[in-house]
Amino acid sequence: MRQDHPAKSTPLPGTLTLADALEVYTRAEDYAKAEEYANLIRAQLDSCNPRFARRWRPWVFTADYYRAIGKEDEAIAVLQSGMSLVVDPEEHPHIVRNLGDVLQRHGKIDDAETAFRKCISEYPSHVPAYLQLAELLWLKGGTDEAIRVLRSSLSQGNLDLTYDHQVARVYVHLARLCTATKDHTAAKEYAARAAAMGRDRDVADLLRFHTGPPDQALRTGVALVLDEAKGALDEEQFRALQAAVSERLDREE
Repeated sequence: MRQDHPAKSTPLPGTLTLADALEVYTRAEDYAKAEEYANLIRAQLDSCNPRFARRWRPWVFTADYYRAIGKEDEAIAVLQSGMSLVVDPEEHPHIVRNLGDVLQRHGKIDDAETAFRKCISEYPSHVPAYLQLAELLWLKGGTDEAIRVLRSSLSQGNLDLTYDHQVARVYVHLARLCTATKDHTAAKEYAARAAAMGRDRDVADLLRFHTGPPDQALRTGVALVLDEAKGALDEEQFRALQAAVSERLDREE
């Protein structure tokens, strides 16, 4: 990925090059450089350049930049504009779900829930929307409904329940929520499924916290995953997983 500054007199690089650069600089909190890319992308979005305006990444990463610098209203406005211009069914759900994410972070909980439910209704195979809706419901105290939402995500016919990384995230969060409701049999079952998928990927990376530090229920759910991983992974893999999980939990405190 190019990291230099594109001069205004040179041809614009590809859509993903600009969008990826914006994401990198935003994540690195290098907002001076991020601003340059945000302005370039925003000009293309405002002019409805189809190379940009029909793809989800320019809209979402521009919104992420505005949110990072404290301009939440601008981030919401950007994504709302993208809703009508990104029509590809492979691209559009990312706009709807990320709009819900920004709304939730901005404290507009009911609007966020509406966005997540809209995404699920229109794109029932978009598992990330189920995950974020379940997290929101959990925060509102609707643990049982959150569990129903996550279980319904597993019923989509085109998902590979033994491989898909989004499914692994669902298993981890179901282990967490079932622990909170004291359904330890179900929690152990989901933890075992998540641990088994650790053969192919780092389960620590599946522990995505959107809303602050891990709670006790999540820690207990993670412990279940680790217990099951002892039987699913060889010793070297297990120790690496255990260290990665501990590091991630510590970082989220």
